[in-house]
Amino acid sequence: LLGEAWLGAAADCRDVICLTLGTGFGSAFLRGGHVAETDPGLPPGGWLYNQPCCDGIADDWFSTRGLLRMYFEAGGTQPITVRELSERAAWGDPFSRRVLAEFGSRLADFLDPHVGKFRPECLVVGGNIAKAWDWLSPTLVEKLAATQPCVAVRKSALFEHAALLGSATLPLRYAEQPDAD
Repeated sequence: LLGEAWLGAAADCRDVICLTLGTGFGSAFLRGGHVAETDPGLPPGGWLYNQPCCDGIADDWFSTRGLLRMYFEAGGTQPITVRELSERAAWGDPFSRRVLAEFGSRLADFLDPHVGKFRPECLVVGGNIAKAWDWLSPTLVEKLAATQPCVAVRKSALFEHAALLGSATLPLRYAEQPDAD
């Protein structure tokens, strides 16, 4: 989140939701340029992974295992990785594209109330699943735009580098805070 807010996809925003879609489902929130964990529009700790979703929690659906679950539920028969699913979509495979579009649609449905409560300027999506952006983003963007038209939905600009760059901002952030003494 801090890396994307400093030099990435959210560099022009002060209120941001940042997601990581990969092995697990990560989330972080920025309010007024500062990490938010207790804002009235947030779930406890700013964690979305443990929020109820379908027949479980969000992490069951918006992670690698969730995407592969959708693949098999849609009729996929061969073991596959997210990378292979994305590559097949890039090669024009309609089944892979449908699975990724459904993933984006379900993610939008889940995020809608959280985005509505927090009201960010932008939503940044990163993680390895976001590398399939061309196929999951159209439904994600379209569905969120229908109910949250003021929120820009963006793919991570920094991916794995965001954490390193974000950690580089921490000394500056702490230096700005007055002593607790």
